Amino acid sequence: MEVKDKSDEEIIFLAQKNSEYFGELIDRYQKKLDRYIQRISNFSNEERDDLIQDVFLSVYENIFVFENGEKFSSWIYQIAHNKTISFWRKNKKDKIQISVDDNLSFVESNFWENKILDEIQGMDDAENLRNAILNLEMKYREVLILRYWEERNYDEISEILKIPNSTVGTLLNRGKKKLKLEYQKIIQK
Repeated sequence: MEVKDKSDEEIIFLAQKNSEYFGELIDRYQKKLDRYIQRISNFSNEERDDLIQDVFLSVYENIFVFENGEKFSSWIYQIAHNKTISFWRKNKKDKIQISVDDNLSFVESNFWENKILDEIQGMDDAENLRNAILNLEMKYREVLILRYWEERNYDEISEILKIPNSTVGTLLNRGKKKLKLEYQKIIQK
């Protein structure tokens, strides 16, 4: 079996014995983490590169602390989330923003395929939707992005944000309602 066919957890086990396997984790997660950090922060390419390097350094330094049975993707996303928020606070950014990358538009994303369109009828204008999301409090923005753009389930979101599953559900429901209201405010201007 090739390394590429192994699970993240199997590669962690191998990397704990031989650091050369760590490169496979970088290959698997570098683009995903860049996209995630860009969506929640809108940091420059250089800032994201620095953050991602810091995330992988933390993973490498703590690889022996990774608990067997824990999901690696949730663990690394949690590290990326924490590093992004810390960087933002340290550098006093005016506002964390999300962005739409070239490969994803809000209209084409899973956001619409998960029956949210029924709840937020008529939200087909990507720019107005983006602005509505930017107006949300971070706690709502994070769960919406993790759920619908990063396609994480409730358990993973709970692990990443270190909040109970029930809180994830509550934040998603409230976030969708607030998003609908923000969107309606924008289109009525």
